[in-house]
Amino acid sequence: MTQNRKSKEKALLRVQDVLWMLSSLSQREVKDMVSALEDFRNYTVHGLYYDLNEMSSLRRYSSENSNKNFLVGVLPKFLRDLKVFPENKDVASFSENVFGISVPRYEKKSRFEVIGTIVCSIAELEDEKFEKIVRSIAKIVNDEMKIDQLALEKQRTGFSWNDAIRKLAGDI
Repeated sequence: MTQNRKSKEKALLRVQDVLWMLSSLSQREVKDMVSALEDFRNYTVHGLYYDLNEMSSLRRYSSENSNKNFLVGVLPKFLRDLKVFPENKDVASFSENVFGISVPRYEKKSRFEVIGTIVCSIAELEDEKFEKIVRSIAKIVNDEMKIDQLALEKQRTGFSWNDAIRKLAGDI
C-alpha cells in the first residue's frame, strides 16, 4: 500500500471517529459548538468582541469614512496629552487651525467638554478633509519622540499647527 493511500485511509478513519462523536451529542450541544466556533472566527478573523449580526445596529452610529472613525477614536487621548496641550486654549487653537472648528468659551469649560465639542463636530464635518490630516496625526501619535518634538515646537515663536504637523509627519 502506498504512503498516499495510507494517509487517506487514516484521514477517513479520523473523520468517521469525529462523525461518531458528533452523533452522540445532543442537538443543543452541537448548536453551542457551532456558536463557539463562530465567536472564535469573528474574534480571530475580524478582531471583533461582538457578534457580527449585531454590527448592523452599530453601523447606524458610525461613519462610513474610516478617517472620521480614526479621529473620533484617537483625538480624545491625543488632546488630553498635557505635554502638547497644557491648557484648554491649546486644544481650542489646534481645533480651530487644523479642523476649522471653533470652541466657544473654551476657557470656561472642562478639558473633557472642549474635547467632546471637537469630537462631536468632527463627526459632522465633510469627509474629504480628513485623509491627509489623519495620516499626519497617525504618524505623530504612534511616536513618543514626535509628540515630544511637537511639545517643544509649540514653544517657539510663530508656531503654526499645520506646519508643525506636516513637518513632524514628514510631509514637508
